[in-house]
Amino acid sequence: LKVGFMKNFLVTWYGITDFKSSLGFEKSGPILGALADGNYTDVIVLGYTKHDDSISNEEFKSKLNEVSASDDPDAKFKFTYEYANCSTAHKHFINFIEEKISEMGKSVSVGLISVTLSELNDSEGIYSAAVQALQHISNLQIECRVSIFLSPGTPLMAFSWALAAFKFPGLSKRLIASSDPRKPPVPIMPPKEWLAWNSKQNPNPKDENKADTYDVIYTLFGEQRIPALLGVNHFNCKKHVFVSSGNYDAECMRKFLPESCEFSQIKADPYNPSDVFDKIIKDSAELPWDARIGFNLTGGTKLMYAGAMNACRKLGGVPFYVGGKELKITYLNDFVTEDLKPITKVESFILVNSNGLGICDYGRSGADDEDSIAMTDEMWKARKKINYLYNDIQDMKRRDCYYSLSIEDPWHPEILELAQGPYCVSTRAVDYTFEDESQFSTYIKGGWFEEYVYNHLYPLYEKGKLFDIRHGIKVDFNKAISEFDSDHYIYQEMDVVFTNGKRLFIVECKSGRPEIEHIEKLSTIARYYGGIEGKGILAYSKTPDSHILDKKIKETPNVEIVSGDDLIEQIKKIIGCEND
Repeated sequence: LKVGFMKNFLVTWYGITDFKSSLGFEKSGPILGALADGNYTDVIVLGYTKHDDSISNEEFKSKLNEVSASDDPDAKFKFTYEYANCSTAHKHFINFIEEKISEMGKSVSVGLISVTLSELNDSEGIYSAAVQALQHISNLQIECRVSIFLSPGTPLMAFSWALAAFKFPGLSKRLIASSDPRKPPVPIMPPKEWLAWNSKQNPNPKDENKADTYDVIYTLFGEQRIPALLGVNHFNCKKHVFVSSGNYDAECMRKFLPESCEFSQIKADPYNPSDVFDKIIKDSAELPWDARIGFNLTGGTKLMYAGAMNACRKLGGVPFYVGGKELKITYLNDFVTEDLKPITKVESFILVNSNGLGICDYGRSGADDEDSIAMTDEMWKARKKINYLYNDIQDMKRRDCYYSLSIEDPWHPEILELAQGPYCVSTRAVDYTFEDESQFSTYIKGGWFEEYVYNHLYPLYEKGKLFDIRHGIKVDFNKAISEFDSDHYIYQEMDVVFTNGKRLFIVECKSGRPEIEHIEKLSTIARYYGGIEGKGILAYSKTPDSHILDKKIKETPNVEIVSGDDLIEQIKKIIGCEND
């Protein structure tokens, strides 16, 4: 068998209607209808056997030809019940099914299990035969899916199929039935009381090993993607189905699924709950009847929520909501809450929200060396005076000379003109050289401040309080395009970005004059890349003094301003790490 090949079984008893179909006394039977509608690789038919093998094939065919030529319905009725349930009849029926399958242009392996019963209502024998058929499939060393057809046979046979199915919780299966042999069968659900009983016999989904495992999760997908990402990240799931409108494409979620996980998307009318309900129910038709189904109802519109919740109730699913102030997951059937599993990479937030943008530079993620840390600390001490030296740098550029920054005294930093290189910063603690004037100018004009913030937040990562922290991430339009001219196509550059596993924090470091535009821009960036829970932090090297700025920040709940000697402690408090 090929790797990844899956067998799709149809298992069923065959009854009088099926037998009549094979004799030509009925146009079709339930089994033939199911085969015409489904895409099965194998069929296992159970046949009730009550006669011995004394009926020869010649006798069977001769008598059949005789009654087929007759217009007497009583003769056909008598033949049907006289010759049914014998080995010869079984062989005739299987040959008929194989011929019809060939006419359909399908390739299906057909097998029959002859079952001798003490009587037609021999419950022990019927149940044992059903278990035997499912056990055979369960023992195969490949992935199998089973459709258990309840319609053919007696009501006791249908009842026994459902009971036997509970013995194989690991087998992917569904129950199907058809009230009209002319119509294809449809999936059905066992009574909820049966499912409740079965949960006591098998591992409870709320047990530690099963609590986060689902066969499929339906996720309402809209403008806010982080709830969808948190749901994908939190659970072990074989298949994720994203329910969205035409305005939002969930294709971006595919990259966050494990390779073994199946991706699917349903497009529905976000303002028509019936459409959402119908499309989820239709999509779930192929699921095993005992599949564990989750519903992430956080995204989408309120009417999508209504339709999906109704589908959840019908399918016996587990509804949950991701979010709230503490960013927990809340199960809506019993209102139990639990902590979410963390999103451990900064780029996950950016890529899920950025509508196809790429990351051309993932930024620095390691600890800085001791000399660099010592130098940025000295720069921080001299911050109030350094800003006034920018004009001196511009003057020296025009004279085409080398220069350096001296901070022997933090209160009196100065720019020194040099006859020769290198460009450098000289402090009481350490001297640091730069490769060229561009690196030196970038550092002096604010690069040092970014490094200072990064260096003093990095210990939180080392303590496990942050899951990821980066300095200097660059987002571009398209990686393939940006290879030609990465600077031209850069869409966004972020100074310091980190995550505590639940939300994204973006720190913009400003060593110049505070502006209203800084707040507006960072608010947009934080919401765009971090979602509704994204947080922007404006770090100023000198303390702002503006009533207009204070008013604006109060009107912008997703941005905080920090400044002053305890700037780092202010950031820690925003994160919730003030004691670290």
